[in-house]
Amino acid sequence: MLHLKQHDPIVRLRQQLLEQGWYRHITLCMLAHAFLVVLRTQSQMEDRREDEEKKPWKPCLPHSPSQSLSAFKRQRGLTCP
Repeated sequence: MLHLKQHDPIVRLRQQLLEQGWYRHITLCMLAHAFLVVLRTQSQMEDRREDEEKKPWKPCLPHSPSQSLSAFKRQRGLTCP
């Protein structure tokens, strides 16, 4: 009985319509996802450009922790005589 139903033209037509709807749905979902990825990437690039313009990176001068600690103690009068 099931074997005969698979060859029925109405069953085949219904199956084709369902498959076409599924593929259309998946295609639109993937297109929307790609669109959102592009929007997010562009907004992140704009944010990075704004951050770079606002805060230029300046390297710190190298120092050793012992020198900075001794300078800190001297400024506050914490050094032993």
